[in-house]
Amino acid sequence: MNHSQLQLATFADICQIKALTLHSHQEKYAGTGENLAAQAINKNNQFFIITCNKHIIGGFYLDFTKQPYQQEINKNSSFCTLRAMIIDKRHQGKGLAQAALAKLQPLTHCYFPALESIGLTVNCKNSAAKKYI
Repeated sequence: MNHSQLQLATFADICQIKALTLHSHQEKYAGTGENLAAQAINKNNQFFIITCNKHIIGGFYLDFTKQPYQQEINKNSSFCTLRAMIIDKRHQGKGLAQAALAKLQPLTHCYFPALESIGLTVNCKNSAAKKYI
């Protein structure tokens, strides 16, 4: 049985994140593990890893940069956008991304208590992700 966990990433996690691979048709939507790891140095991003049986199998980042569409939601709210969620191709199709998203709200409430909204960018061809939009 696979047990996935969601946690804040550390700089020690970066090498494992770089090694994450996607199917080639997915890279135009989410990038690569290398692309994802490069976002860790941006001060406006908060990086998360998804682990399964204590191995990093995926990740994403929360982008706290003000977005043009944020005014449509609520310009006064504390808002971020979840970006570039990837699950290594060897672990896809097991519900691990869905399990990680289920753990996101309690975790963000703990680390970012003022956060009111999380936007989500979704690959329109990913039917499992469409239910979150």
